[in-house]
Amino acid sequence: MSIFDRFKTTLKADAHGVIDALEDRALLLRQCLRDAEAELARKRGELQALELDRRSLERDMKRAANQLLELESDAELALRAGNDELARHTLKRLLALRARKRRQEERGEELAGARRELEQKLNDQAERYELMKERVQAELARSGAGCELDADAISDEQVELELLRRKAASEVVP
Repeated sequence: MSIFDRFKTTLKADAHGVIDALEDRALLLRQCLRDAEAELARKRGELQALELDRRSLERDMKRAANQLLELESDAELALRAGNDELARHTLKRLLALRARKRRQEERGEELAGARRELEQKLNDQAERYELMKERVQAELARSGAGCELDADAISDEQVELELLRRKAASEVVP
């Protein structure tokens, strides 16, 4: 084998290595995007779970408020009737229910705080994800690795504009 053949073989191998490196980089970039998108989905799921907890707690608090009104009425009735034993029993239930309602209110405040914090994190992450997605698309386009993300990049507004253009073009043509 002559030196030129060996040199030609080395150049081919290096060219294939460069292409492989570009493809690997594209795969890594796409995987990073998938990971970021999965994390956003996980956080959205957490937010939905918090909302379900809040709704459940709200229903429990309404029930407790109604029960408190009933117990207040029962305690007053027992006191007017002069039945101290029944009044004590009712007041004991009333005090326990008030304590439970306070705990529910505290839990509601905790859920609201957790929700605000998670919403802020989610919004921040969504913004960073969009920026990262744009940079990855630009990198993939620049490297010539092909961009399989273009379906995600097309917004509903872009589709609407294209639809309007086509409708306008079909009206102009006789």
